[in-house]
Amino acid sequence: MLMEDKPGGELWKVLGCSFLLLVLTSLLIATIATVVVTRWSAPPPAIRKHLKAANAGDAVAMLQIGDIYANGDSVKRDYDEAMRWYHQAADTGEADAMIKVGDMYASGIGVSQDNDEALRWYRQAADEGNAIAMLKIGSMYDNGDGVNQDRNEAMRWYQQAAERGNADAVFNIASMYANGHGVTQDYGEAMDWFRRAADNGHVGAMVNIAFMYDNGHGVEENYDEAMRWYSKAAENGDADAKEILASRNIK
Repeated sequence: MLMEDKPGGELWKVLGCSFLLLVLTSLLIATIATVVVTRWSAPPPAIRKHLKAANAGDAVAMLQIGDIYANGDSVKRDYDEAMRWYHQAADTGEADAMIKVGDMYASGIGVSQDNDEALRWYRQAADEGNAIAMLKIGSMYDNGDGVNQDRNEAMRWYQQAAERGNADAVFNIASMYANGHGVTQDYGEAMDWFRRAADNGHVGAMVNIAFMYDNGHGVEENYDEAMRWYSKAAENGDADAKEILASRNIK
């Protein structure tokens, strides 16, 4: 025997559905409000001081905002937001921003790792005359990162960067001569390039000059000169140089 609905049963069903709809609607409104508040709330102070300039088209300010998000400086680290600002800066022709975009693709930070895309962005920056981009392209060819290893091409890019005063490129050229990578091994040429890099403050070059004097590679063996260069490198914070000096009881 079927039970009959109690009087007013249908009314309660209608009211119950209406109440449920009201609750769901309230939750939806609250969610939307939260998103809107989050999206349009005042930016943190670290961002705010650069925002006016960035919105006025200042590429350096855009780049700085990107760095703040990428490094999590006084804000929650947000690689998507960092990339967005780097792209905006790159679109204005800012070579340093192009390098940042390339670095993110090269490392796979915030995006899928993509050496082809990294190389494309580095080339754009190099076309703007940026020596760091030239160095990075050279390194990719030197190590075969995302491209067929080509030491001749690496040397060509290192030389372009070195001509613009990049000490790391000068050091890499010296290393190629010292190791015979892409060129005939030539310790004398290596020493000349290491000295150029050291003159520009490159600590690794100082260590290599010391090593060459210590072992008579490309120069006459000279213990005192080796220790002098190890000391210079140690004064500039090189741990290997400090260890070598300590092993020889030299302070």
